[in-house]
Amino acid sequence: MKIENLKRGLKALIVIVAALAIAATSFYWYAYSKATTDLGKTLETVKFVGLDSGGVTFHVDNPTDVLIRVKAINVTIYVNGTVFGRRSQSFIPKLQHVNPGAKGRAFYVQVPYWLAYNDIFERNGTHSLKITGEVTASATYLFITVYETYSIDIQTTLLIEV
Repeated sequence: MKIENLKRGLKALIVIVAALAIAATSFYWYAYSKATTDLGKTLETVKFVGLDSGGVTFHVDNPTDVLIRVKAINVTIYVNGTVFGRRSQSFIPKLQHVNPGAKGRAFYVQVPYWLAYNDIFERNGTHSLKITGEVTASATYLFITVYETYSIDIQTTLLIEV
């Protein structure tokens, strides 16, 4: 009789452990999937705002309820087809106008430049601007953090009045 009770208890324990393992795996994959999807939605919104003597500014709109943190931006900037410069910026912004953990809001990211703005744009007129590179960011949902790198490929024109 004791062996049968022990076997029943062992079977019940196996069922409970299996159910917990399935639940934990389902929880992980749900959180991972949501963080990855929402990070993608956010980083698809990266837009060029401006280029001035302070650097290059990007606008990021986080339409989700997931915490997004920009970790690094690597860019190459071309002005009129010529390389203006390459810049890698790894940071967690602490500036007043930047919200590095925006949840459901827009925030700005600035990549500072060391070159003088006026030295590049010596004449008035329209200049073609191309920015290529990548942004690395993370999303955290239910204690699961996902890191991804997304491409930046922006082409626009600037009207400069010196």
